[in-house]
Amino acid sequence: PYVIAGQNMPTSSDNDTTLVVYGISESQSRDITKDWNLDLKITNNNNSSINIVESDIKVCDQAGWSYQSTKSDEITLLPGETLRLSIDIRDVSLLSDPVSIEFMNNSVSL
Repeated sequence: PYVIAGQNMPTSSDNDTTLVVYGISESQSRDITKDWNLDLKITNNNNSSINIVESDIKVCDQAGWSYQSTKSDEITLLPGETLRLSIDIRDVSLLSDPVSIEFMNNSVSL
């Protein structure tokens, strides 16, 4: 697992959103792939509502490959509202290690 310990959680923020990464865990799903589970918090910094779709959150590995959830559920965040969510990303290469998480204009290095 890729546990992030301590009080300094990886964070990225802009005028629209703040993205905080609480952790990433992994499990082997098949002989040649694994799954990642992301524990994230997203805050709407904008003065209007924003829509969050899980598939818009991407994890990049050390080789530059990006992976994302296949879920397309849409969640609306009101101005100033915060959401903590768990996202599953399936069928990741066993050779992949996460190096960053990207959402909207935010990129968090791990």
